Amino acid sequence: MSQRECQLGDWRTAGFDDGVRGASMTRVADYRKACSKYNISPDLAAYRAGYDLGLETYCRDSNGFAVGARGAVYEGVCPTALEGPFLNGYRQGHHLYELQSAVSGIDGQIAGRRHQLHEVEERLAETQAQIISDSTPADQRAALLVKAYELSERHGRLESEIAELERSLGTQQEELRRFRESLAYNQ
Repeated sequence: MSQRECQLGDWRTAGFDDGVRGASMTRVADYRKACSKYNISPDLAAYRAGYDLGLETYCRDSNGFAVGARGAVYEGVCPTALEGPFLNGYRQGHHLYELQSAVSGIDGQIAGRRHQLHEVEERLAETQAQIISDSTPADQRAALLVKAYELSERHGRLESEIAELERSLGTQQEELRRFRESLAYNQ
């Protein structure tokens, strides 16, 4: 904080902003350290009053859902009276986040395997072209045939992996769809 910010010190607003973001109350220690350079101390009572008011907004179940759905970590800042509803929303939001992450992860794996498959197909085509080329010596053809066989096996494994991942993706997408429907039903 600058000297001017420390002197003006709207500590209630600073507390409110931190509470609304779900920041820890220890954040005021950062302000204290920053302002100590100018021999200024934060108004802890004003900060706490704003912070408590901000937590009333942060600790709602709908915000818990939003925090969980972003995959953010809950810092345990909600007072006992508000924590139950917040955590209910947070758990649902976090479950949604996990399901979406699983779908995204499988999508990424499929894309990676397809890229590998494309590379194997290109190498296999090059190898096959070398095998049938008149300029390839007979002694190299045997090694190329072994290489083509190995590439064909790799191709088959990749196709099997992609098929398995696609089945897994379908299952995860269905679970995500059902969960989203259950959320819409509960609204």
